[in-house]
Amino acid sequence: MSWSNYGSFLVFAMVLIVISGPDFAVVTRNTLAAGRRRGWWSALGVTGSNVVQGVAAAAGVGR
Repeated sequence: MSWSNYGSFLVFAMVLIVISGPDFAVVTRNTLAAGRRRGWWSALGVTGSNVVQGVAAAAGVGR
């Protein structure tokens, strides 16, 4: 891989990281609709699901 391709990949990866996803939308909606406590629980749920998916992927059973 050339340095030009690597640079393009890094820029693309950073853009994907910065763009908000559906998880962020759920946490924001729950926080605005039901308050900070519900927002924290939503964020905890999103974090938990990401951990489970990451462990599954690391174990070779993820999609």
